[in-house]
Amino acid sequence: TAPASLFGWQRNSLTFAVVLALLLGLLLPTTAVLLYDSHKTRATAMEDLRRDLARVTEVMALSLAEPVWQVSPDLADPMVKAQMDDPRFVSVQVVEPAASAPFLSQQRVGDAADEDLVLSQTRPIQRDGREIARLMVRMSAAPLLEAKWAEVWRTVWRSGLTLTLSLVLMLWVLQRYVLRPMTELTGAA
Repeated sequence: TAPASLFGWQRNSLTFAVVLALLLGLLLPTTAVLLYDSHKTRATAMEDLRRDLARVTEVMALSLAEPVWQVSPDLADPMVKAQMDDPRFVSVQVVEPAASAPFLSQQRVGDAADEDLVLSQTRPIQRDGREIARLMVRMSAAPLLEAKWAEVWRTVWRSGLTLTLSLVLMLWVLQRYVLRPMTELTGAA
């Protein structure tokens, strides 16, 4: 019986072996690296967000002490809006201990943040060693991960293009310099 063929190639042919080796040699390592990177990227993004959240919350608590002390939300609003320009910010809220309504509150509109990617931190706003308000900041790692996923997809497309071009070039070289001369020698014998 004739050997089984796939796309016109015999399973025991040199062409099939080269194509299989190229596919396995490029696809398996690329897939493994992408899976590892996706897991590592999420962990790194969350750690970066945790560090940035702590730093930003500390700076904001220090910056907002004077506007809260002067009971002037108009002075605090530009500082908070400047932070909210960063797409990672989900919300910022300043609450005075005795007040029923927040002193200042900003919430990003329209973004349904994945709660697994959101971190929050609360910090006291102090003046002369006394707590005058509490600052609550929520930030999301989603923008960082979106950028990383865009990079991953670029890598996938680049790897696919490399695989396709490599396959075409190798098959051309194989056909021209190996298979055609072997066929001619076999026909001459």
